[in-house]
Amino acid sequence: MKKTIFFGALILGILLSFNSYAFFVGLGGAEGGDHVIKKGQEQGVIPTIPDVGTPLVAPSNLQAIAISCTQINLTYQDNSNNEQGFKIERKIGAGGTYSEIAAVSANATTYNNTGLNTGTAYYYRVKAYNTSGNSNYSNEANTTTFDVPPFAPSNLLAQPLSFKQINLIWADNSNNELGFKIERRTVSETYIQIASINADSTTYNDVGLDPITTYYYRIRAYNNGGNSDYSNEVNTATLLLTWQKQLVGSGTNYMRSVALGNGRDDGVVRVYGSNKDGHIYEFSYIGGIWNKVDVGSGGNWMWGAAVGNGRNDGVMRVYGGNIDNHLYEFSYSGGIWNKVDMGSASFGMYKPFIGNGRNDGVMRVYIGNNDGHIYEFSYNGGVWNMVDLGLTGGGATYSVAVGNGRNDGGMRVYGATSAL
Repeated sequence: MKKTIFFGALILGILLSFNSYAFFVGLGGAEGGDHVIKKGQEQGVIPTIPDVGTPLVAPSNLQAIAISCTQINLTYQDNSNNEQGFKIERKIGAGGTYSEIAAVSANATTYNNTGLNTGTAYYYRVKAYNTSGNSNYSNEANTTTFDVPPFAPSNLLAQPLSFKQINLIWADNSNNELGFKIERRTVSETYIQIASINADSTTYNDVGLDPITTYYYRIRAYNNGGNSDYSNEVNTATLLLTWQKQLVGSGTNYMRSVALGNGRDDGVVRVYGSNKDGHIYEFSYIGGIWNKVDVGSGGNWMWGAAVGNGRNDGVMRVYGGNIDNHLYEFSYSGGIWNKVDMGSASFGMYKPFIGNGRNDGVMRVYIGNNDGHIYEFSYNGGVWNMVDLGLTGGGATYSVAVGNGRNDGGMRVYGATSAL
């Protein structure tokens, strides 16, 4: 810095600069000297002396932002025009003790604190100072440095489960990850992230894939300190689309028919099977296994089962046709199945069907009979009413259906008979 030497009170001043000294010389009074001093301050050769008489105003809006595992950056607002600088104080943890870590120049509004410990909470406060003393402290600000990035997972394996699913497993080698990022590509594509899953996970099931297609995978762990390196890369192909058989369950004799539907009227679809032992069984898939419930029975073989809104009241129920000549309705209420005998014909009942057979918007139950007839059951006034729709053509009517068979918008009833 240049040193300034003043000679007297001058009217006309001449500012001279030689090496490390600045001189002004001339004749005259104080006004001339003031002019030269001001000119020297503008040129930076005469220092500006702070106005130390005005009280310092504390800095405000202090903010601490962690940008890595070893650095926190501070910003604050300078509210004074007469400080000589700012003193930065820091403590470790809420219960720590503050100590001064730096003094920065006047008008500074940032400070980068480096060389910190990873995953550590630091607290900060700032005050302005000059030769008269210190301002009050700013607000306190705190943040935590990032963790060290986690170690990469390893031993990634891919196992095709079906034509549309591949399951992944790997070894978790970190104890500080926030989760794992799963990336996938095909032979002709680049990697994209397909999922982000929780910490401590070691499996992922990739579904909705294309059949007989090779997929490549890699994963990495992450936390607020960044991403780990990638795991090893693996690839495998989905399977050929094939039918796979699984045993749902059985009764005490052979099953005659099967129906799917919301039989309990609870929004859950279940499987219903009618058995030669006279019972209808309900099968629910829960936790990877099939669970069987006996819905109820008739007096002989339970030939057929159906699920639907047979009473036209919006409630789903289960219906069974029995060789004892009766049609039964099963309703689930209060945790139990309740059976209603809807009516009978002269011979055994077969598989029922629920539909809008009259094309009037009303749902009814239709069933074929061993006598060759189709019967319609309508629920009205609290009772079931049976109507004989007629003979289908001789022989037993084993199966019926309701629908827009002519594709003209008209709903009709159809029956399959054993007659030649």
